[in-house]
Amino acid sequence: MSQTDSNSSGEIERLRALLDRSEARLAEAQRIAQIGYWEWDVEQDAVWWSPQMHRIFGMALDDPPLAYAAFLGKLSAEDAERVRRTVQSSIADGVPFDIQFRIMHADGTPRFIHARGNVVASSNGVATRMAGTLQDITERRRLEQAIFESEARCHSIFERVPLGVAVVGPDGRFSMANPAWERMTGYSAAELAQLTAFDLTHSGDRTKWQRAVASWDAGNHAEFVIDKRYVRRNGEVFWARLTCAALRDEQGAVTGRVAIIEDVGKEREAELRRAEQRRIQRDALVREVHHRIKNHLQGVAGLLERPAAANPALEPAIAEVLGQLNALATVHGLQSEFGGRELNLCNVVRSIVETVQVISRVPLEFALPQGFVAIELNAEETVPVALILNELVSNAVKHLDASAEQAVVKIEIKRDGVGAVVCVRNGPASLPPGFDFAN
Repeated sequence: MSQTDSNSSGEIERLRALLDRSEARLAEAQRIAQIGYWEWDVEQDAVWWSPQMHRIFGMALDDPPLAYAAFLGKLSAEDAERVRRTVQSSIADGVPFDIQFRIMHADGTPRFIHARGNVVASSNGVATRMAGTLQDITERRRLEQAIFESEARCHSIFERVPLGVAVVGPDGRFSMANPAWERMTGYSAAELAQLTAFDLTHSGDRTKWQRAVASWDAGNHAEFVIDKRYVRRNGEVFWARLTCAALRDEQGAVTGRVAIIEDVGKEREAELRRAEQRRIQRDALVREVHHRIKNHLQGVAGLLERPAAANPALEPAIAEVLGQLNALATVHGLQSEFGGRELNLCNVVRSIVETVQVISRVPLEFALPQGFVAIELNAEETVPVALILNELVSNAVKHLDASAEQAVVKIEIKRDGVGAVVCVRNGPASLPPGFDFAN
């Protein structure tokens, strides 16, 4: 063998090795992508398959490829007719085809196939050969079906859930809203698309809502919950519990929010009823406590009256104590009547006057201007005010000149801005000579 023949033989072996490696790589790529290559001699009805074609049909690699008619037999009757018409049209028109259909795998399971093919024609335009690919897309179709079913379930939940569900965009406007949200607010989805959550919020809760959103954004929390009032399209107000969750892109930036509202009007009404029941029970208890305190104070006052009668020297001191006890008893009596709530200044003055008049047997006149607006006293003010009033009225009675023609103590209330002035007068008598207000 010549040197030239030896070199040629070596080059052929090298090229053959390269070809084998290339074919092996192509076969591996086809296996991974589940794509098989096929050729069909239309005139001779001869078929050639790549190894992956056998795997797609579940056949052994040494099995002969299926002829065209046998291939159609692996399809359902409906798919077989559709494929046959597509192939005939491709051959007749000399154009490529692209079609999806199902085959029956050797293990008895259906497989979804995506087929593409081209027509090779002779010089006179007659189709002589076709070549193309088959790809097993069963897994892709399964995933697509799973996604479709998941989206269908989500859509069904979105449409049927009794809670209002909406998607709010970065601009705060509603991009989606389910029927429950529309029913709760009275706005259609198209109308909501022009509104923001702020627009639907009751004016009394807007500041609270803005603070909650600002705090949520600043804290980068996943979600937050708030109870607030909404205003329906017809002007009605209703309470709802809002749950907000952020929607984020792949970089974590907020792209919108999911807002879910639940009508809690009945819940709040029930809570108000429970609170009212607790208030009624508390007021009943407070009234009973004040009633018993009043009775005990009056009992103590009655006990003090006996030594006062027996010891004239003690009478002034005992009278002062009796006045204070009766003032306290009066306050507790009023609180037992009004359940411990804020007392009216007029009622306190009137009760003090009536009590002092019974004890002293001195005529007292209580005057209230016409149209006088009542002034309420809270729990911290009532007792000190009652003691001071009792002291003023008792001293006016004590220093009254009984021999005067108009021996009467007059008490009146006058408005003084947001407050009131109680005036106590015990006749025309003037202050003693040299009386020093500073002392």
